Order: sequence, then C-alpha cells, then structure tokens
Amino acid sequence: MRCPSSAPQLSGTTPNEDFAADAMASTIAHALTASVTNPTGTSWFDRYGLENAAKCQGTFGTTYTTTYNGARANMKLGVRDFLIQQNWVNNPRKGYCGLSSQ
Repeated sequence: MRCPSSAPQLSGTTPNEDFAADAMASTIAHALTASVTNPTGTSWFDRYGLENAAKCQGTFGTTYTTTYNGARANMKLGVRDFLIQQNWVNNPRKGYCGLSSQ
C-alpha cells in the first residue's frame, strides 16, 4: 500500500479489491519462479543478464475484464481473478513471454 508505483499494472480497481494483496500476488509469482529456476544464482541468464522471471516483468499477455468489478485480469484460480506477470518460456526455436509453455 505504501508503494503504489511498484504495481503500475493495477491502476484503478484491482481484481480482488485489495491493492496490496493483488500487487503481491504477481510479485510472489515472480519471486517464486526465480527462486525455483535459479536457487543458487548461477543458472540460466540471457545475454543481458536477465533471469526468466525478469525477462517478462511488466508483461501480462491477454487480459480480460472481470465480471465481479470490471478490473483487468489474466487468470482465474478457483473463484478469484488475478493479474499475474508472464514468465519466459525458453522454447528451442524462439523463446517468448507466456503463462504456459503451450
């Protein structure tokens, strides 16, 4: 709540009407993927020194308007909607930011 500029994707109404929790959901997803895929800090980096989570920071892919309150979201987990950043998919042909590898 003290740093609204840290979650610019959540301007106005947030999917669950809790700015701090909605912003934290995407931040936790970023931190979790970074810690799982690079626990020692010596794993995969691109030529710019970015890890898979950092390569897609601030990208959300296709979004939709929630029926609950009209906020922007890109995934539904259970009964709740969320706006979660994408992650780098290191496809052998050409990598991309996405929410799944398919």
